[in-house]
Amino acid sequence: MFFVFILAVPIFCLLSVTRFLVLMPSTYEQALIQGQAELVTGISLDQLSAVNREIRNYLLGFTDAPLWINVVTNEGASLSIFNDREVNHMVDVRNLMQLFWKIHEGLFILILSSLTISFIAFRDDPLLKIATDVRAASLTGIGLFVILATLIFTGFDSAFYKFHELMFTNDLWILNESTDRLLQMYPRDFWYWVTFRLAVVTSIVIVLMFGLSQLYLKIRKSESSSRSESITRWLN
Repeated sequence: MFFVFILAVPIFCLLSVTRFLVLMPSTYEQALIQGQAELVTGISLDQLSAVNREIRNYLLGFTDAPLWINVVTNEGASLSIFNDREVNHMVDVRNLMQLFWKIHEGLFILILSSLTISFIAFRDDPLLKIATDVRAASLTGIGLFVILATLIFTGFDSAFYKFHELMFTNDLWILNESTDRLLQMYPRDFWYWVTFRLAVVTSIVIVLMFGLSQLYLKIRKSESSSRSESITRWLN
């Protein structure tokens, strides 16, 4: 159970931050800004923002309807903003996100169960056991993120490509930025920004967990040393 816990905690933190970024409207606004989407797509910013809201709800599982979204271009033409390939790719993306959310919720139950077991099995000092486990999990997470960050930020494009090859069973994710509006709304630079933000926020959470657990263990060690010295003086 210990080894499962130390792996579950950093993955849970990563998925928590991922879910937060998908939930936040500012994430989608950043995509439109970075890619100058209004200029590139020829569609008004208000309409693009409305499309983003539908994408957000779709990824979070608030709606099941495929993303057949009609817009009016600046020239007055009415059309579906996404083509067949893009809509079908977003079905795959949504399915992947739903899998991530299920794993996220499963890890939450697992971590909560592990903490409960610690309180039951170590009644004399459960917080000492929990702090020790959290510190180990945090160190594991820090090590994993150092390795991943090195791989991603020294070769982001190849890592991004490999991620899609591993996560999807088809090539629908291979889009053309000159014709496909999904890629125009969410360009390469946006994904780099998201990856960087995801790595930074997750790292901050894990380092904070390590710091708090380490501080608690240091305080307990100091208290234990003080008690030992008191007992020694009393015996003498």
